[in-house]
Amino acid sequence: MPANPRYVPILVAKLGERNALRDLPPAARAGLTPLLVVPPIPINRDTGEPSKTVDDHLRDLTKDVSAKWAGPAFVDLGYFDDAQASLAEHPLEAFVDKLAKTEAEPGMAAIPVTSPNRSPQYQDAVVALHRRYGRGVCFRLSPDEWPALDKGTALKKLMGHLRIGPGKADLVLDCGSKIGDSSRVASSRFESELMGLPVPRLWRSITVAGTSAPVGMAGIPRGLTAVERVEWATYLDLVDHLGTRTPGFGDYAIANPDADAVAFPPGGSISAALRYTENDRWIVAKGGLFKGKNSTGGAAMNPVAQLLCSSPHFAGAQHCSADAWIADAALGASGGGPAQWRQHGTLHHLVTVSEQLASLFAP
Repeated sequence: MPANPRYVPILVAKLGERNALRDLPPAARAGLTPLLVVPPIPINRDTGEPSKTVDDHLRDLTKDVSAKWAGPAFVDLGYFDDAQASLAEHPLEAFVDKLAKTEAEPGMAAIPVTSPNRSPQYQDAVVALHRRYGRGVCFRLSPDEWPALDKGTALKKLMGHLRIGPGKADLVLDCGSKIGDSSRVASSRFESELMGLPVPRLWRSITVAGTSAPVGMAGIPRGLTAVERVEWATYLDLVDHLGTRTPGFGDYAIANPDADAVAFPPGGSISAALRYTENDRWIVAKGGLFKGKNSTGGAAMNPVAQLLCSSPHFAGAQHCSADAWIADAALGASGGGPAQWRQHGTLHHLVTVSEQLASLFAP
């Protein structure tokens, strides 16, 4: 189980994010427990129907996830709250069971994620999994579920139903994209919530999370654009106020959950772009078209990588394998595509944040 994780990145478990986890160096893995959101089934654009069954989707994903991450991980099947696999069990239960059958030593210890607003069937699956594997639960609470709103009544009721106390539970207070523009305001909101938590010292772990990452590239000009990481500034403010009582840090890496609600139009254009994490901001490097009229495919990434590598923002090719890839692309190697850009941007981010936290809490 997580040993008081210092960093909980919330990642939609798509190919780029899974490959980023695979490539994490050992130092970055220490103290990091990913919260993996199982993505919805892709839609076939010709038929408008799901491209595969729930069972096939979960089976394919478990094989890849178990091959790329070993150790504790929170797993969230919120997209499948009301879905039903063809087997006589909820998709959450089916997913964790499939992981248990495919994992090799030391394996991935999957901890189910839930919240008070999930369906009764989903909650029953959490109960069954805790009985089967004894790993407890992670409560991922959106702002409308935070305990201060009802003095913890809904959360206590859910814990009673699950028969899981705080000592077997991890708590994630998740702002999502609603963290706002002011780190001081966000920090005060988190601090107020933390001070009013039921039995605050008994939780297995507590994490505060949110993101201010851009939803997309629309409106961002070509070149290098700085975007403040409000969630990181918020966390630093919490550290100043709470000291050793500071909870763990969570974010969405380089992604924004609102992007999942934006449908990509058929035939739309895609610009070559990298989201590059630096201290208290992202540097968004944007270039020409990868897809669309007069596009150049992967070659559109080469000048973007050159621009980033020649700037003072670049950490150097030796920083991690993602930076080595960017340096190679700057020299003319394959520029890849959106999945590779997400992979390397996410990997650089995870390594950078792990280094920031290690430095922040160094003895």
